[in-house]
Amino acid sequence: MRIFLDTSAWIKYFIAEAGSHDLQFFLAQQSQKPENLFYASVVTYAEMHATFTRAWKGRRINEAELEQMRIAFDQQWLGIHLAEAA
Repeated sequence: MRIFLDTSAWIKYFIAEAGSHDLQFFLAQQSQKPENLFYASVVTYAEMHATFTRAWKGRRINEAELEQMRIAFDQQWLGIHLAEAA
């Protein structure tokens, strides 16, 4: 299965908000299946880092959490296929 992650969904993996638990559960389940491929737009990388920074500036997360999120996201990004523009 091809699973497309946009910023508004993927950010829920890192920052608690409505739907976070459901998304975390879904990704945990789906990432265990080798036939599943995860896709994102190339702009998602910049959008995610910008969202992390906004959460830090807005004091939703602290500096240590910001750094942990950036590292974890960059690791996840390594397994992402880039979606082609239509």
